[in-house]
Amino acid sequence: KKVNIIDIKSEIEANLPDDVEITGITIPSTRTMSDHVLYQIDVENVRKRKSYSKWTVLKRFGQFFEMDTQLRNECIDNVTLLSHLPKPPQRKVKILNDHMDDTFIEQRRVLLENYLLKLLRHVEVVRSPTFLSFCGV
Repeated sequence: KKVNIIDIKSEIEANLPDDVEITGITIPSTRTMSDHVLYQIDVENVRKRKSYSKWTVLKRFGQFFEMDTQLRNECIDNVTLLSHLPKPPQRKVKILNDHMDDTFIEQRRVLLENYLLKLLRHVEVVRSPTFLSFCGV
């Protein structure tokens, strides 16, 4: 069965409590700089007033790893949550992979977006100071 991204986003949104700061997240595009790539993360909270319901943050690939490491340290005592956290996309060796190649960047963008959507399924993550800070809250 093919999974529809809109269905996933609707399911996540419906299952989150009313008081969370983030109800949706996408990575619609990237910006290629001279020596690195920035991922444009569009964050939203459909329950907030329109002028405050959407914002954008730019992150490098390494910042996803830093956030993931901090998140895992934050919930070190919650073994159940820890075992359900998705793994971030794998790092690739620059000598073997051209990190500035359009196909590589697009594949990584999709993997990062899926990773963030999986994180949104966990209320503890959505309430985590580390995750909120990463998302610009």
